[in-house]
Amino acid sequence: MHALGLSLLLATTFSGAHRAPTLADWRTPYEQGLSLAGKSDWAGARAAFLIAVKARPNDDTRATLLPGPITERRTWREGAPYSANLLAAYCGVRSAAGLTDKDAQTALLRLVASELEGLYTRKQAGSNAAFLLAEVYGALAENDKRRELQTRLVNREWREDTAIIAPEQIAIVSPGNVVNPNPTPPVEPNPNPNPNPNPNPNVTPNPNPVTPAGTVRPLPNKYALIIGNSQTGVLDSNIPFAADDAGLIAEELAVYGGYPKENIVLLRDVTSAEIREAVKLLAEKVPLKSTVFFFYAGVGTSVNAKDYIAGTNATSAIDTANMVSKAEIYDAFTRRESMFFAFYEVKRSARTPSRIFGTEDVSAGPYAELQATVQGGGITSVVRNGKPTGMFTNAFVEVLREYRTNQIPLLSFAWSMFYKGGTTTEQTFVLPTIVLMNDDAKF
Repeated sequence: MHALGLSLLLATTFSGAHRAPTLADWRTPYEQGLSLAGKSDWAGARAAFLIAVKARPNDDTRATLLPGPITERRTWREGAPYSANLLAAYCGVRSAAGLTDKDAQTALLRLVASELEGLYTRKQAGSNAAFLLAEVYGALAENDKRRELQTRLVNREWREDTAIIAPEQIAIVSPGNVVNPNPTPPVEPNPNPNPNPNPNPNVTPNPNPVTPAGTVRPLPNKYALIIGNSQTGVLDSNIPFAADDAGLIAEELAVYGGYPKENIVLLRDVTSAEIREAVKLLAEKVPLKSTVFFFYAGVGTSVNAKDYIAGTNATSAIDTANMVSKAEIYDAFTRRESMFFAFYEVKRSARTPSRIFGTEDVSAGPYAELQATVQGGGITSVVRNGKPTGMFTNAFVEVLREYRTNQIPLLSFAWSMFYKGGTTTEQTFVLPTIVLMNDDAKF
């Protein structure tokens, strides 16, 4: 039945004047919504769930008791939670994806965003609601709201009905799962004898993405610049394990991320001049339209609304003469039409709020940027192999080992990191800012 016809039928059926809602008032349309979603009728399913919401406005994490003798306790759908608002929003996102009218798509996504924000306000938002709202903000290019969302702690104990939610989303947000968001084998370029391989090759499924030694097969158009500065003259800003973290990231990318060892540049405890020279040399080496991974652990600051990373020779948080601007680094690679992915393990608890690193939106692209902590947050460590390792670096490595692919999906990887270790009160990871690339971009 057409969604509008279903809505009218259900609305007529459940419109008894001055009558208290009964179990059937929400149960029938809810179950209709599940059925329609199973047929990919997302508009019809959304309409049905919204009717359930009118009869029973609040989502509920608890099981719903059905009428019957107290000695024969029965629950609705074997104790499933009631998530009419969440599922209506989810169906709205799926409906919006199929709209060709951009104005209609934007209007629907804004409505869905308000519905999910309402769940947060009522403290009825769990992991899937948080994931969905971040996705909607990303689709609407509302990066400020997306970043602010990371300051809200997710109620991991809130159960949600996931009967119609895509399995890959459930895998990402479920704690303790070994995440494999790409059920198909990883891919690599077709063989190309040209010494300067086509940066956008046709891809075919690779039945053996891992070499006999256990290393993910490297792709020739992937490059990495990894910097860890433990030494600094900037007061109270050093990260003592930064250099070790950089070394660990470099090692793991070569084994589990498909980055050729010869394409990885590792710098530890270097000056601003050495950073600038490494950027210049690598940018000259990188072919057009390549993938470039950038990791920096150390001191970062913002001066006059511009972000800088500090060389070991920097003496204060405003000593920009001994720092390298973020924009300079991005421009060196994006002008090569590269896909640039930046990961920062930087304290963001500056004494002066205007000097918090990561607030500049660089006029370059395409790029993506991840911060190890929210604004105002510090960098904490865990013990790994008997020595301190940044919590952010540790989560990166653990998730990278789970994915084991030369085509790492950025957004789901970031969510997996978030749930692996970045939801504590000590440190909360931030989802990526994505500029001029799709949410399904891979690094």
